[in-house]
Amino acid sequence: MMKKKRTQGGRSHPKRQAHFCPDAERFFDWCMWNFRPCVEKLDAADKKELASGNMPKKLLAAVCAAWSSELKQRGPLEGACAVAAKVLKNPRELAAWENCLYGQAHKLPKKIRVAVLNALKKWGEENHAAFFAKDGEARLANYLVGPEKLFQRRVAGMRGVGLTMSRRRN
Repeated sequence: MMKKKRTQGGRSHPKRQAHFCPDAERFFDWCMWNFRPCVEKLDAADKKELASGNMPKKLLAAVCAAWSSELKQRGPLEGACAVAAKVLKNPRELAAWENCLYGQAHKLPKKIRVAVLNALKKWGEENHAAFFAKDGEARLANYLVGPEKLFQRRVAGMRGVGLTMSRRRN
């Protein structure tokens, strides 16, 4: 007989655990740098609603739009490397792309740059479509204000780290 995995609360949530996959972690990392500008664009009433612990609909819409453009433009680094490996069949071209510094990409031959950029653009559009086809907007809402309060825990944890680091400096 197979035992169920248990979470901290003693309840088993296999469907929910599968739901919070690496895209949640990537989203939280993205939020660390991009969430504040979305909050700064809110009016006073929405900021007050956010301070009370609720997520304003305008903020959720702004975060969804910003995350949507992020998915189209960028993907995880390991995925980008795999895409480049598929496109660049010549081992010398692949080695040139892999060993090129990020700021020196303009020095690569145009053939390599165009092939990789077109493939990355197509890959980004596929990632975007796949994410939002699988209830992406609902997942973002769940990450931000769901019953697990994952985003609030993450922010509180980062504040704790910041406080700890500032105390160590003093």
